[in-house]
Amino acid sequence: MNYAYVTINVLDMWAEPSFDSERVNQVLFGEILKFQGDATGTFLSAIEADGYQGWVDKRLVKEIDDNTAIGYPKRSTCRVNTATAEIADGAAPFFLYYGTKLVCIRDEADNKLCQLPDGNEIKLKANQVTRLGGTKDERVDGLNVVGEARKFLGVPYLWGGITSAGVDCSGLVQIVFARFGTRLPRDTKDQVNCGHPVDRTETEPGDLLFFDRHVAIDMGDNMIIHASRAEGGVRISSLAEKDENYRRDLDNKFAAARRVIC
Repeated sequence: MNYAYVTINVLDMWAEPSFDSERVNQVLFGEILKFQGDATGTFLSAIEADGYQGWVDKRLVKEIDDNTAIGYPKRSTCRVNTATAEIADGAAPFFLYYGTKLVCIRDEADNKLCQLPDGNEIKLKANQVTRLGGTKDERVDGLNVVGEARKFLGVPYLWGGITSAGVDCSGLVQIVFARFGTRLPRDTKDQVNCGHPVDRTETEPGDLLFFDRHVAIDMGDNMIIHASRAEGGVRISSLAEKDENYRRDLDNKFAAARRVIC
């Protein structure tokens, strides 16, 4: 097997070929993975399109040919814009998570007909998907980014998570910015090299703020939105000592600010 696509709404990616190892990432339905080496039990060593690597359960992917693997991602036109989107025709996996990319081939009344890498089709409600990168009339700025991040408020913290069922700090940043066509690396250590540096006193909504092994999205007025392990999930916190939700630990460990949307 050289290539396969994910057949469940979210697939865990592990550091080692074992369910007892560290979850390093998750991969959404329809994403295409490249495989290397032989299978180890039920696990395959997988590489995502951005080069991120880990082990996945081979029972939860479906093999496709090389031409499809190369061509299908280029056809992707839409992305799920709600926490979850129910598949209208009731086909497994029944619902998809925010950020799932799709190839929409036809509008049908209130639905969009989408084609999968293997040629099968599913239907989703038209108002639950958005054109990749937004609409032509949509101005992408920091307030848009903050608005999208707010959709995740209350989502529990999950190491390696990228969905409304659980998300970590860098996963939240990656999936939210992807909504606007900005592709960021998976891990905080790599995200800190994206965009260009900004002085802490000149940050704006939508900027990324980095701390000790942590990242948050600036909301303005010293407020941040982030997936916080300490607070149990996606929360709004403050970096101003006068505020009730002040995070002194983050304030003291501020490392850098980066602007990735100009």
